[in-house]
Amino acid sequence: MIAALLFVSLAAPDLSWSKKHEVGVWFPRTWKVVTQDKGDVALAVEGPRLGKGVPRLVLQRVGSANAPLETVAKRLLAQVLKRPGWTKTAQIRKTVGGGAFPCIRVGLRFLKEGEKGRARFSVVLLGDSYWVLDFSAHASHFPGGTFDRIERSLSVRWKKHSIGALKVRVPRGWQATRADGKLRIAGPSLGARKAPTVILASGQTLRAPPNLKPPNAKHPEKIEFLGGSRVPIESRFKDLLLRLVSAHGHSAAMIIPEAVAADVAPTIRAILKSVRRDPPDKKN
Repeated sequence: MIAALLFVSLAAPDLSWSKKHEVGVWFPRTWKVVTQDKGDVALAVEGPRLGKGVPRLVLQRVGSANAPLETVAKRLLAQVLKRPGWTKTAQIRKTVGGGAFPCIRVGLRFLKEGEKGRARFSVVLLGDSYWVLDFSAHASHFPGGTFDRIERSLSVRWKKHSIGALKVRVPRGWQATRADGKLRIAGPSLGARKAPTVILASGQTLRAPPNLKPPNAKHPEKIEFLGGSRVPIESRFKDLLLRLVSAHGHSAAMIIPEAVAADVAPTIRAILKSVRRDPPDKKN
């Protein structure tokens, strides 16, 4: 049931999609699009008047994924706080798009023409690019619940791939290639020396290289794979984290640079959660 809900969220028909950038977001029907697919701006949308102000959102690409999420968020916050009268009120880390994409949300207050306003910006790693979702509204009528739902809906297009009996969905910006009977799925490097990689093996059991250090004392979190919650075998080698998980004769290996693990782990989990297999009697 949970996996089915994930697929619904990834391809929700009520998302408004950017044809140019292939990113999608939900907003209420009473809101209107004022800009679409203009340069790096995928969408600019305005809501109905609330009190003394009009709520507004802008979804804009701010660059390729060549640095950690925290670094990008700090850089953008520094730019915002240069504006007269703007102050930071909160900052949280979360996930959006059905839990598949990491996000840092920053809350703000500002003063404009004597009126108090509230704003947020959410920096999200969608595929191989960073996106910022800007919200603003009058402080007295700030639609926080609506903004929350809009933020949670953010996603990119997903594409189906297969290897042997396995089927998997991969988000735009993650590259999938077949070689030696395996499917290799590589994500953005985020400034790390190696890109995060998932290797799917259909009808094979992957094994950790013998030179890897044994798992740390901390028990690794379970990973959903092929319809069940699995405990991975975890090892570390220099600055890499290796996790192996197997089920029903199939395996997946996750090779993750530890410096960016927090930024790519949600997407890797969503990819593995999407894996399905053909029935045993179905020919490939």
